[in-house]
Amino acid sequence: MSGTAYPNTQHSILYDPPIDEFSVILTRLKAGEEERFAGIHGPSIFIVTEGEGQVVGGVGKREGGGQLVPGGVWFVGAGEGLTLTAGKSGLVVYRAFAVPV
Repeated sequence: MSGTAYPNTQHSILYDPPIDEFSVILTRLKAGEEERFAGIHGPSIFIVTEGEGQVVGGVGKREGGGQLVPGGVWFVGAGEGLTLTAGKSGLVVYRAFAVPV
């Protein structure tokens, strides 16, 4: 299955399978790059699979944001925007969300 560019982003691809249950956004960042996401309808989770970095907004509202490391799983509430910033080794994140019906 091939993906399409996720709207209003530079480093993210949307994989929208032909099922109603969920879609996945893949974000690949090189060292120092960042990706900003507007809020989406409904809650989502994201999983860090490679690299490290920071998240601010959404789940990282606490001062200084949150540290991202491989294996980390984060929850994002409905309508909450967030910014991912890659550390020195880059960052790969998969975000799953329910498609509104």
